[in-house]
Amino acid sequence: GDDYEVRVRNRNVATANLTWSNLTWSYAPQLTFDYMRFQGNRYYDNNSSGGSVSASAPSIPLSYNQNVWWEADFRRNGNPMAGVFNAQLIFNYPGWGNCNVSRSLTINTPTITPSPTRTPLPTNTLPPTITFTPTRTPTITRTPTKTRTPPPTDTSVPPPTWTATNTPDHCFDC
Repeated sequence: GDDYEVRVRNRNVATANLTWSNLTWSYAPQLTFDYMRFQGNRYYDNNSSGGSVSASAPSIPLSYNQNVWWEADFRRNGNPMAGVFNAQLIFNYPGWGNCNVSRSLTINTPTITPSPTRTPLPTNTLPPTITFTPTRTPTITRTPTKTRTPPPTDTSVPPPTWTATNTPDHCFDC
């Protein structure tokens, strides 16, 4: 993210109070310090890009066996969170004295590994659409119905008509 954090735990039965903090950073390109916070209490606001901030804290208590974060917030302005960060915190045990806590962390500049270029999968080609082409259906033509033809007229010559005539008797030899 954009925070430098130190996890703090009080293992003393007495309550400790955060009274002072110092933060230095180097090689943090174009990071802007924004604020310090302890146990959700934002106690120092100062926009700085100078590499060092110090602030007194208003005696924020840390009870026995309590485990909390001290946080320095940065605005990265699009830059990676990288560099050497050092935090120094002073806790006061009333009637006893101070406890100094310090932590340092080096965050290397991330190297960007390009992700492999995705090869697009071939697109599915749909089979051709079957288009039904109408076929020519011949039109039924009306065939005229047969008309009744009368039977042919008899044009033959009528049989001869026999007429009886009186002829003399003759005798024929056969």
